[in-house]
Amino acid sequence: MNTRKYVWFMIMATILIVAGCSVNGKDAPAEEKADGENSGIEKELNEEGESVIEDHKYLIKAIYIGRVDPSSIEILYEGEFSTYMLHQDQEQAMQAGEIESYSAVDLQYVEGKDGKKQILSIEKADPPGVGNAPEMTYQGRVRELFGDSVCMIDGEPFFLAYELMHTSSDSAEKVEKEDYIYFDYYKDTYGRKVITSFEKRFTDTGRFDNVQGNMIFIQLSGNPNEIKASAYALTPEIMEMITKLELDKGEELGFDYIVGQSGLKTIVSLEKIDQ
Repeated sequence: MNTRKYVWFMIMATILIVAGCSVNGKDAPAEEKADGENSGIEKELNEEGESVIEDHKYLIKAIYIGRVDPSSIEILYEGEFSTYMLHQDQEQAMQAGEIESYSAVDLQYVEGKDGKKQILSIEKADPPGVGNAPEMTYQGRVRELFGDSVCMIDGEPFFLAYELMHTSSDSAEKVEKEDYIYFDYYKDTYGRKVITSFEKRFTDTGRFDNVQGNMIFIQLSGNPNEIKASAYALTPEIMEMITKLELDKGEELGFDYIVGQSGLKTIVSLEKIDQ
């Protein structure tokens, strides 16, 4: 009798255990799932019931152009001009003159859902050096200068490498307003077009004196004969042209020449002036 009771007891216990496991194995309601589709994720909703996404933060290397108004500035980034909003402490830094127009900057900002860009931090970058980037060539007239390092050429800013600004005080070796220059440059990570070397181009007239080797001597217009003729280097192309012209002493010439950073004057174009 005791054995039969024991067997029945074991059967009933087994049935109850199996039933309990079956109930616990059913899917829980969506709102109660642990680590499931909706668990632990609370989306903040605005007044229109839309999801509010956290503002995105960005860190960029760019060029500071200038003030737009008391609370915003203009930035050039990847060839595009954009407006960025300032905090009060950043505004004070601008007014203190810590950042000048056309300075390269490291800028951190946050962009809200409305597309406005609010500056979190802005710091002036170091001046550019000659660098090791692949170089390009260009030429043009310097229409404006900002400080002693930024040249406006064909409406674009070009930046003199730090080494070029500290090599000499000789005007022949410095870029000045209205100079026409041939130059090499590269583009750095801030988007600055950095001039690494340059040559100035000038126009003049004078009377042919003589040729010695690869040098030509010209008596500049307005100078009396007592003043020594000026010497200019000749390119192979100009030497060939002079040979064909069969110049006589005293003939009037018009010519363009460049002045390298060493001060050497080299004629790049030349023609007779009919009298």
